[in-house]
Amino acid sequence: RVKPQKLKVLISSILMMYDPVTSPPSSPIPTSPMQIGPSSVADFMSPQTRFQPALPFRGGFGITNDQLTTVGDDVGTKTYLWGTTINVDDAQNRIRSFFENFRSPDGKELLYPGIFRKIITTEDFNVNINAKNIHQYDPQLYRQLVNYPLEMTELFDTVVYEYFVSNFSHFNRDKRVSVRFFDLVECKYMRHLNPTDIDKLISVKGLITRVSDVIPNLHNAFFECEMCKHREAVEIDRMRIKEPTSCGGCKARETMKIVHNHCKFHDKQLIKLQETPDSIPEGETPHTVSVQTYEDLVDVAKPGDRVEVTGIYRVSSVRVNPRQRNITSIYRT
Repeated sequence: RVKPQKLKVLISSILMMYDPVTSPPSSPIPTSPMQIGPSSVADFMSPQTRFQPALPFRGGFGITNDQLTTVGDDVGTKTYLWGTTINVDDAQNRIRSFFENFRSPDGKELLYPGIFRKIITTEDFNVNINAKNIHQYDPQLYRQLVNYPLEMTELFDTVVYEYFVSNFSHFNRDKRVSVRFFDLVECKYMRHLNPTDIDKLISVKGLITRVSDVIPNLHNAFFECEMCKHREAVEIDRMRIKEPTSCGGCKARETMKIVHNHCKFHDKQLIKLQETPDSIPEGETPHTVSVQTYEDLVDVAKPGDRVEVTGIYRVSSVRVNPRQRNITSIYRT
């Protein structure tokens, strides 16, 4: 048993060890509010950043100012994505250097400028990039892509979009550019996937056992005020709809109603992927993974195909009762 006086001294010493004011951050990106002072916490909650891209982000999720953090040092101000070690300016410069300098396997010509010219001709703005090329050219850029795929994919989309605008005068700026990655350096077995792989870019091989029908996936929501008929469109931000709480016309609250006929939807399909027979240990049951495909990847694969899928490993919560909002602490992949 510890005496009360000794207990007070012990608690005070522990608090001094984790004092947010006296303990400086160990890295430019703080991993928890304990590592930064109270004023810094307020700055990170509503950061004032100098990152103002000349062109808008064109990815599926979008990077907002709330995700950007400014850190100053002796050299200058650096902008990082919140919760990551990604320096925005440095990452974009590395991506531009990769597209402009990476050469084909024979080394005779630049690879991606020719691919971009073909994309402009075909007007299919889905850019497929071999991840092994990124690893060969810049291993650090590859590690950032694997560890933070959502943020890095958005930066890749932005760089490619800026390349099209600056190099092709007839490029339609309203077009949406989407970058996709394939052929990672490491292809994992399904039964070896663990919690450390969540929200990371992975590649798995398997056998398609089931394919769902095409499902409409909401992309742009359209709201209309029931009182003044004021209309407002809202884009999906990280798979969530920010429903307007008040009307922009008459300022009335809780009067905005979604109009499904004017909303924009994209195609979506659910695929059940199972381990191939040669990768299943003797006497074990095969593992399965649910895969979601979007837009032009819908109806590409059919049951019985052997495929290698590259995507982001996500988890979803499980409800105790489908009619209730209560969820369990166990997630499914």
